[in-house]
Amino acid sequence: MDIEKIRKDFPILNKKINGKNIIFFDNSSLSLKPKQVIDSMNEYYIYYSGNLGHGLHTLHRKTTEKCEEARQKILKFINGKKGKIIWTKNTTESINLVANGFNFKRGDKVLLTNLEHASTLVPFQKLAEKGLIDLDFVLCDKEGRFNLEDFENKIDKKTKMVSVIFTSQITGTTAPMKEIIKISHDYGAKVLSD
Repeated sequence: MDIEKIRKDFPILNKKINGKNIIFFDNSSLSLKPKQVIDSMNEYYIYYSGNLGHGLHTLHRKTTEKCEEARQKILKFINGKKGKIIWTKNTTESINLVANGFNFKRGDKVLLTNLEHASTLVPFQKLAEKGLIDLDFVLCDKEGRFNLEDFENKIDKKTKMVSVIFTSQITGTTAPMKEIIKISHDYGAKVLSD
């Protein structure tokens, strides 16, 4: 992987602040856009800006066509199937949709980590405050990594959902998702990963 080549795709990373290269870790707040995305966005605003799927005139049709084209590319990339993916505007909206749309019953437990971003933490905290779920946390180890031993001690048959940040913006560590998913499914719990 050629990191310098990848950095060149992101125009803002070619700027310097106080004479130093920018290193951007705030992707949970705003993801930087590569030049290819910026060019596509400009193409949309300049040449065919229209509402997606909401009209019959040329600009709406072109917008819908281009969006469907992009969705097909994404489906192919993730090996997904049409009709099995819910498209949302961002991760926060997706997490809220899952948290508030899941059929929790009083006494159900949701297991999070102490590394979660607010967009994951807040929806489950609100459900816990209303008494709809019990909330528990897997505490990271001293190096800031996901603590598999603590996870295995805290998951139980009451656990209906496990929500784990894939790569923490706090520590930069990546959770062992294959193990987490297997253990969670063994207990009948669903897994949500940001």
